[in-house]
Amino acid sequence: MQDAEPFELRPSRPRSTRRTGWWLGLIVCTLYGTARASELHEAAEMGALDKVLAILKHHPEAVNEKDSSGCTPLHWAADTDRPDVVKALLAAHANVDAQNNIGQTPLYWAAFDGHADIVKLLLEQHADPRLKARDGSTPYSVASSGLDGWRNPEVVKLFEERIAAPAMK
Repeated sequence: MQDAEPFELRPSRPRSTRRTGWWLGLIVCTLYGTARASELHEAAEMGALDKVLAILKHHPEAVNEKDSSGCTPLHWAADTDRPDVVKALLAAHANVDAQNNIGQTPLYWAAFDGHADIVKLLLEQHADPRLKARDGSTPYSVASSGLDGWRNPEVVKLFEERIAAPAMK
């Protein structure tokens, strides 16, 4: 089988603010300008695993590329609950604790949106649940606070188990 044409990384459309916590995306884009994303950011957000793998094959350095809001492709895959893409990015050595312009990590975004499967994957890769965002909040605090009137008990339990583990003390 012949290899497809290599992808050319180029800025793409402005990032949308479509998020479960849409107001958070709106704040980030308002404070730091509308984010410009590469094709890898978009593919990660959309869950286009084949495209993610093809881009990484030709541009492995893009795995930790940040958009103008400081987000990596792993942030977007974690935010939109794309476990297969998260696994591919982690296998390509994505920085599990990459912080965006306001200090939020992929784990923070997964916790905020209640994506237990993503939180579990990131914790297994030693993501730090105690890393603080600029406002002092942590992935654990946003998961347990029940922002927007909900709270995912499974995510909170994952954090409590991780924090109680001997390696975290």
